[in-house]
Amino acid sequence: HLLTMPPARLALQQDLGSARSCSGVLALCTQDEIAQMDAVNLATAVHRLAKLSNGVHERSLVTAHPRFVELYDALSVQLPNLNGQGLVNLMWAIVQLDHIPEWMPQLLSLCSERHREFSARDLSATLSCMAKTRGFKKFAELEPLKTEVFEALSGRIDELDTPTDLVCAVAAFSRLALRDEQVFGRIAERTIGMLDSFVTS
Repeated sequence: HLLTMPPARLALQQDLGSARSCSGVLALCTQDEIAQMDAVNLATAVHRLAKLSNGVHERSLVTAHPRFVELYDALSVQLPNLNGQGLVNLMWAIVQLDHIPEWMPQLLSLCSERHREFSARDLSATLSCMAKTRGFKKFAELEPLKTEVFEALSGRIDELDTPTDLVCAVAAFSRLALRDEQVFGRIAERTIGMLDSFVTS
């Protein structure tokens, strides 16, 4: 998507990626700029705020900021224009900020529709997000998505490339009470193989 971005959108994307503080991100998000942002800019801004915010106090300041409210409002319209990875990154940001938007059901539905586009790591990250917050449980869209993502990831365990990826997947399965002996057996085999490679390298 970056290769096809208009120059102004690409320049903003680079500025957002270079920002080193929440205040720096918010300074880039003027009302006029937010009005011009595409879906990737908007999701990146929220993701950077989630990544850079430190502690409950700073997160509460960020989510109460007028520019943040405008970012969420703009995303309600732009959500369908995000690709699979963009949807997952946005879900992660929402969990990190502990600030669930009104359009969360739409985001969950889009993840359900497009989960086949997700990488194995994205599938694992989606389950981890669902496992880390109780706030999603009230949404009817959660259970179908959980089942679909688990089934999709179950067939792609070999695509999880690092021990950390495997640990995150197992932790999410456990928290979500997802049980499948064959899947856990495959993860165990994959983990042992990785450890053997690490020891002999």
